[in-house]
Amino acid sequence: MKRQYLLSLAAASLLSACAGPAGTYKVYWDSITTAFSTPADAEISRAQVQASRYGLLMVKPGDAPRAVMALAYLEHGQYKWISADDAMLITEHGRVVKSLNLTNDLLFTAATGPDPLSLDINTLIKGASWQRQLDFAKDRQHGIIARSDFRFQGEESISVLLQNYTTFVVAEHVTFGTDEHSLTNMYWFNKANGKLLRSIQQPSPSWPVFELTFLSNAL
Repeated sequence: MKRQYLLSLAAASLLSACAGPAGTYKVYWDSITTAFSTPADAEISRAQVQASRYGLLMVKPGDAPRAVMALAYLEHGQYKWISADDAMLITEHGRVVKSLNLTNDLLFTAATGPDPLSLDINTLIKGASWQRQLDFAKDRQHGIIARSDFRFQGEESISVLLQNYTTFVVAEHVTFGTDEHSLTNMYWFNKANGKLLRSIQQPSPSWPVFELTFLSNAL
């Protein structure tokens, strides 16, 4: 299976704690990583997530098995999730804004206005629009314009860590360039506290569909 689809955690590596620039925090990747070394779907319990000293993200890229990525850094509002095979996803307000060591890395995301995902959930469900520019590594695709329209889809019950949550569901319809390509991203926010629990998103039509479950937000 191609490396870009293998975000599975391999052996129990340890990320040494070290001081970084202001606003940057390095965290340990401790012994529970041994549970994520198989090519099958990763399994993790609520107790393991509660015992973890760092954030955990369940990732399903395309048709690949589910894997768990660990939060390696939190820097200037960006969450940097890493796997043992050195793949990294960087999220901001739950959105993938950059990647490292994938075949077609998302190099940069730039926008003049705030991402609607950063808004209070009650504001977001009223609807919003947003535009940004994206740079990708493959074929030097730079300055790709992506336009988003957000629409509230109602409420839905989902299960995370064997517990049911009532969520607000928001759809993001994205068009690229001259509207030749489009896709729809989905977001599930915990109705009780507004935290993002799950998303299905693609930075571009050339990427596989990524299902992200924010395990630590379910505690």
